[in-house]
Amino acid sequence: MNLKEKRILVAGFARSGQAVVDFLDGQEAQIVVSEQRDVPELKDAAAKYRAVRFEFGPHNVASFVSCDLIILSPGIPDTIPPLVEARRKGIPIWSEIELAFHFLQGTLIGITGTNGKSTTTELTGAILKEKNQRTFVCGNIGTPLVRFCRESRKEDYYVIELSSFQLETIRDFRPHIAALINLAEDHLDRYPSLESYFEAKMRLFENLRQNDFAVLNFDDPYLRKRAEMIFANRFWFSRKEIPPSGIYAKDGLIRTISGGSVLNFSLGKLQGIHNLENTLCAASIGLLCGVLPKQMQHAIEHFRGLPHRMELIAEANGVRFYDDSKATNVDAVVKSLESFPGQVILIMGGKDKGCDYRLLRDLVKDRVKALLLIGEAKDKIAEALGDVKKPEFFQTLETAVKGAASRSAAGDVVLLSPACSSFDMFENYEHRGKVFAEAVMKTTKTPRH
Repeated sequence: MNLKEKRILVAGFARSGQAVVDFLDGQEAQIVVSEQRDVPELKDAAAKYRAVRFEFGPHNVASFVSCDLIILSPGIPDTIPPLVEARRKGIPIWSEIELAFHFLQGTLIGITGTNGKSTTTELTGAILKEKNQRTFVCGNIGTPLVRFCRESRKEDYYVIELSSFQLETIRDFRPHIAALINLAEDHLDRYPSLESYFEAKMRLFENLRQNDFAVLNFDDPYLRKRAEMIFANRFWFSRKEIPPSGIYAKDGLIRTISGGSVLNFSLGKLQGIHNLENTLCAASIGLLCGVLPKQMQHAIEHFRGLPHRMELIAEANGVRFYDDSKATNVDAVVKSLESFPGQVILIMGGKDKGCDYRLLRDLVKDRVKALLLIGEAKDKIAEALGDVKKPEFFQTLETAVKGAASRSAAGDVVLLSPACSSFDMFENYEHRGKVFAEAVMKTTKTPRH
């Protein structure tokens, strides 16, 4: 693809937008960047691009409709008026991953899902590296895919975490292996319906060919129903039953449908049913890439998991404190609560994403000792769960941690698992987890675990 002299507008100048501009700056294209935020750090980053025109502040419709191609950052909905007008005029609107696809060499492995994307992506990368294969973990998890275009090689593997936002604006993007871990209610503050959110996720499979592979969760009824529409080899995984092809889990062991052992999950450092699901998906990809069971076992036993997802922060007086700040939707909290038999002091709340908190009622009734609520969504959560567990309200996360500690006894678990985004009180879920960890250490006077 030749971009020379093409007029390209980059919408958004955050992490992926800056990576796109870096790449395009060497393609002799005419680049315009439109960024709504007029902040000093972005202007400082823009100063090094002398040939790029920057527009900070409200998006200019005229700039959008006078270009040949728009590269859209995932945080910007494609429904804003300048994009609607550009689409009406037939101007292509691509995501950063679509741009990268046209220039990248190597094997692409795309991983999406409502929950577990980051853990599965990192674990898959660790498994593939056991082959001594040059492997890059990238995408929504950290480094944008386009960063690798200039130095990519045919023998390289790219394990890409993909969000629904990134998949909304693909055209030709096609991984060789496409994996969908699970589907659950999320992002209903952006999508008009659950079906439209699921459809965005399913776009991962739309360009697959017969020599490609779709790795699918057999326990998900939506995926079983839609599988016939995927024109690729289907490889199933299940933690509940034996699927028609692929692998399954039983008694801590992951096996092929013929009964052959793949790995022993119980010997790894990852815990909880959500991590069993993540490991099944990663092991499926490993098998398709020719990784030996012994190599996968080594990877799982040395993989420590990711921060802010069921991360043990401290243990004091027999009480364990877990940071699950990355649990930003109801399904993630379901899987977290299912990992404990009971005696959970649960801290929930944040910015509402349109999820149905009533799905937690049975688990809260059976396993939650105390329900502590913070953030903008606390009243909505209380309305959904208040009759099964009387909620207590706190103005800050720090005071909620103090409240949880004062209500705890030996054998209890204090769990931050918000079911909400963090943007009402924090910069992101990492910031929220950091504040939680600091409050735990200060309250319990113990070092981090």
